[in-house]
Parts: sequence; C-alpha cells; structure tokens
Amino acid sequence: MNTANLVFISLGGVFVVGVFLSLGSALYISYTKGDQISTHFKKGSTYLAHGIYRRSSFYGRVHLIGWISSALTFPQFFLKRGLVSAEEIDSFPFKLKRQLVILQWTFIGLFIAMVLLVIVGKSGVLS
Repeated sequence: MNTANLVFISLGGVFVVGVFLSLGSALYISYTKGDQISTHFKKGSTYLAHGIYRRSSFYGRVHLIGWISSALTFPQFFLKRGLVSAEEIDSFPFKLKRQLVILQWTFIGLFIAMVLLVIVGKSGVLS
C-alpha cells in the first residue's frame, strides 16, 4: 500500500467519523431541544410546526433537525416559498440558531469534502 492510498483511507476515515459526530450532535439537539425548536415554527410549514417525524425514529429526528437547520441557514429560500415567516426566523433563540447553522454547514462541508475525495481518487491523479 503506497502513501497516496494511506492518505485517502485516513481522510475517508476522518470524514466518516465527522459524519457520525454530526449525526450525534443532531440527535442530541433533537432530544434535548426538539420541543423548544418546534414551538418557534407555528405559522410556517405544517411539517416544521408539528414535527411530523419528531417522535417517530432516529431518521425522523435527524430529518426534522435537518429541515429546521436548513430553514435557519438559508432563510430566503424558505421565505420565498412561504415555508417559514420572517418573524419565526427573527424570534428564534440566537444560541440555538448558531448551533443549528454550524451543524448545517458542517454537513455541507463534509459532503463536499467526501465528493472531492472520491473525484480525486477516481481520477487516478495520485496513483
């Protein structure tokens, strides 16, 4: 096994661990702050307001946190489609909003990094 393969395996392992840590963070926020988060989305989307999947499963909790963190990270997209109101975004607690936005950007960064790692690995540049 050459050095390039070891680097790819190591980076892949780091990304996988990062994804699991991010999922763990999303679950922690969902279990500890899920009810508080859902109460802030009363006027907007039924999905966000009532948290259809909130009590269902692991996937449901992560999905709900993903939707809410997306709404907080990219509010213009959700405002334009009427899924949330500006008052809901503005009245959301700052500390919790910051945690969810950081979590969203972490997921986006990990996804982009994994895609780039696959592209570089498949291209054979470092072989």
